[in-house]
Amino acid sequence: MVPARDVPMDGALVHVSEPGSPDVEWLRRRELPLLTVDQDPLPGVPSINVDDLAGARAAAQHLLERGHRRSATLNLDPPSPPSLERARGWAEVLE
Repeated sequence: MVPARDVPMDGALVHVSEPGSPDVEWLRRRELPLLTVDQDPLPGVPSINVDDLAGARAAAQHLLERGHRRSATLNLDPPSPPSLERARGWAEVLE
């Protein structure tokens, strides 16, 4: 894998990175145009985030409206703000 600081580019779409990622910090130091997706927004950087809470509520409601009364969710990733919001959305509707 080539570190972000060594790749020639005109801009970057940052999708999955840990807060404080050294790669993102390098990209910011290079003053490249950045866009973050599905993570905590960075100051001065545009971001696109999914409304995980509303999406999970809508999915759960969809199942209830079709007569389903037993459901389960499975998340194999470590807990993250998006996964916690999805779990909350499901729980709010299914309670």
